Amino acid sequence: MRKIQFLLYFILLFNFYSLAQPNTEIRYGIKAGGNFTGEIFDKTNFEGNRKLIPNFHIGGVLLFPVNQNFSIQPEILFVRNGFKYTDSNPLNNGLKTEVTQRISYLQIPLLFNYKFTSIDPAPYILAGAYW
Repeated sequence: MRKIQFLLYFILLFNFYSLAQPNTEIRYGIKAGGNFTGEIFDKTNFEGNRKLIPNFHIGGVLLFPVNQNFSIQPEILFVRNGFKYTDSNPLNNGLKTEVTQRISYLQIPLLFNYKFTSIDPAPYILAGAYW
């Protein structure tokens, strides 16, 4: 069971990304992927089990080429993050407390894309700001 769970988590770590046109014009596409999120607590207040939970992101992407290797890439993504916390509190008659918190929001990154070669597909580096 652990191997299947690990394989599913591993698959979720990869982003899937599709662009619809050749690389000479403005291109657009979809972006989707998975992530694992958790929360860090102060150990003096929270001594229970904290677990990472699988989440996702999905959205649209534009690619504005400046030259063959450099382009500007704005995106808009729907992102879901969260955590799970469980605790058996001896001060509360040993009752088990379980909290699952999820947050969903829009993320609007403006990225600068540098491709190492002019052929597609090519390895690239992204850098930029997220709002």
